[in-house]
Amino acid sequence: MIRPSTKQLLDELLKVSTPEEKIWINGYLNGLLSQPGPVEGGLQKLTVLYGTETGNAKKVALQFTAAAKKKQIPVKLVDAAQYNISTLSKEDHVLVIISTQGEGEPPVTAKKFYDDLMQSTVDLSSLHFAVFA
Repeated sequence: MIRPSTKQLLDELLKVSTPEEKIWINGYLNGLLSQPGPVEGGLQKLTVLYGTETGNAKKVALQFTAAAKKKQIPVKLVDAAQYNISTLSKEDHVLVIISTQGEGEPPVTAKKFYDDLMQSTVDLSSLHFAVFA
């Protein structure tokens, strides 16, 4: 149960937050509350999505993919510019590595992915994901 004073603070915060900020807050709290440890039964499949302007995010995605393969984790690497949002609900585990520009905007190569994701009605409630931006 949440204390009334805490609930009031949370409600006030959410009233002034943009949809993007609410998504960030959700991810932040989810990360804080997640229990660390291995995925039950092992990681069956991992998709690494990347979006980059200068190549740095792609480099990190390639390094992460190589490390996952070294640990014998089945992984596929996909440029966010080539990814169809409608298939996201079929993924088990997704790591999104996207650089940010200016005030946190996605790079040009990931803009369509971002826009499609923000407008999507695909049910992602069972998706395990992490974002590295």
